[in-house]
Amino acid sequence: MPTQDADLVARCVREGRARWSAIGLADSELAARIAPRVASESPSPTYVRDLFVTVAAEAGDPVAIAWLHGELGAMAPRLLGRMFSAADRDEVVQRVGVKLLVGDAPRIRAFAARGPIEGWLRSVLLREGLSMKRAGAKDPTTSEETWLELPFVETAPELATTWRRHAAAFRAAFEAAVGRLSTRERVMLRRHFIDGLSAEEIGRIYKVHRVTAYRWIVEARRTVLEALRADLRDLLGSASDVDSLIRGVKSDFSITLERVFALAAEAKRSQR
Repeated sequence: MPTQDADLVARCVREGRARWSAIGLADSELAARIAPRVASESPSPTYVRDLFVTVAAEAGDPVAIAWLHGELGAMAPRLLGRMFSAADRDEVVQRVGVKLLVGDAPRIRAFAARGPIEGWLRSVLLREGLSMKRAGAKDPTTSEETWLELPFVETAPELATTWRRHAAAFRAAFEAAVGRLSTRERVMLRRHFIDGLSAEEIGRIYKVHRVTAYRWIVEARRTVLEALRADLRDLLGSASDVDSLIRGVKSDFSITLERVFALAAEAKRSQR
């Protein structure tokens, strides 16, 4: 194992144990499980510790599993409160818990530690809620309405009025930015941010090194955000509002992208 990877594994175990001290699995066992993840995912040193709890949960540690379920349960009222009753929110949480931890390829493996585990869980929870909402929707405008409920508006209420006023134009600008990408770039963004494929898995598809695949993903995302920034600057004029919206979109990029792809798919189905 390269020295840099070994250092990241050691840091993950050290900082993870400091945060989740009650997890029962031995550090040596966790390190052995974390090492291949570090090698394949290129995690951020800042967030590598969060692999500790996800790997422990996948291995069946009850403390780690309880922590994940507790986080999801605490997030649900704020993220899903306007879309679901308490009983339905609980169902969404249960569905996410099953997808994260059950099966031959549990979804928890998609966490790459390039951001905090809490933000990643928030995205997974909201995506499942939107999927459940669409599946039960009788009104075709439901997905359009829920598309407007981006989580960053909840954490930046001062933007709510601006966001609501310009949401339709924002959506059009985001769709246009994605539409300018090459087919390969769009497919990569979908596979990475929607389907949860790692850079290594995408690299195998295109027969390139994982670092090259990761660079492609980063560049495609940057292209979308820069085009969006330019369009929003023309629309809003206010640099501070534009910067705040772009920061929000960065934090919720996978959710925003998922909604654009979902609405495009619905439009195609309606034309058949």
